[in-house]
Amino acid sequence: MGQALFSVAPSSAANKLDVKQVDDSKIGSLPSNLTSLAAFEHGKSTYVLGYEKSTGKATVFEAYDEASGTFMKEIGSDALPSGSAIVEPFHVARQPWFLTYDPASEYGEFVEVGADLSLKPVSYKAPIGTGFSTVHPFAYRYGMYFVAYDIENGHVARYQLSVPAGGPMYAAKTWTDLWAQGWTRFAFFEFGGEIFFIKTNLKHEKVNIDHFMDNANEGSHPVLDIDVPAQMAGLHAVSTFSNARGDPYFVTYRSNGEMTYNRFYGNCLGWTVEANSNSIANASLLCPFTVGAKNFVLLYAGAS
Repeated sequence: MGQALFSVAPSSAANKLDVKQVDDSKIGSLPSNLTSLAAFEHGKSTYVLGYEKSTGKATVFEAYDEASGTFMKEIGSDALPSGSAIVEPFHVARQPWFLTYDPASEYGEFVEVGADLSLKPVSYKAPIGTGFSTVHPFAYRYGMYFVAYDIENGHVARYQLSVPAGGPMYAAKTWTDLWAQGWTRFAFFEFGGEIFFIKTNLKHEKVNIDHFMDNANEGSHPVLDIDVPAQMAGLHAVSTFSNARGDPYFVTYRSNGEMTYNRFYGNCLGWTVEANSNSIANASLLCPFTVGAKNFVLLYAGAS
């Protein structure tokens, strides 16, 4: 197994990023069998949750401990629903939560993060259905939503999540459609207060940038629809992040360790590559996170 951490900062040169690898001695050791990594903010600090699908064990790390000057300091461990292939963070009124999903199950499950960073599953389960390959929550204006997509049959649905004061959590399906099969590597970002996402189609060899419609009862429409460029072919992972000014970027990772760091155009009709780097090979997880105004990208390769 292995891990690598990169800092990402603006360069003195125009339209460039300065990417530097953090010394391994400053990074705490991660467990050997993680299947998910997810960054979240709690109070004024950033944390990363590492999850093991087979056991349901979830370990919380402080992304950066200022006192010791180290990254990924272990805080404690707890349990999430075992078997979950998807573990996604979201926030409600600045309170961190996780949405977990096992494609063999019919339900998405919700876990609240306590003030002491304990994980508290709630009794409500969202009836999503089986077989979805992407389930992702996102905030839009004054609402909280999540989208679910099945790579095999193209079924996609959008849900609105309600957490009323003093009442139970509830998710209502507001839109459903049938997309092309084969979409994967969904990565969401915010631009101008609107929600967009970049995705790749393995079956039809396409890359799209989509925008979610304003109405919760409507879906998304493609802003960009192009054939897969060489840069986006054969990737293992794509993930988005924003700098301190809110400018959206995305990072790509290829299993040989090649990485690119890219800034979306203002019209969302493409992007510019602002940095390249090489990392560990055969990483299974890619996790960007922010500490204060500084961006980092964590790579993780579990035990083979």
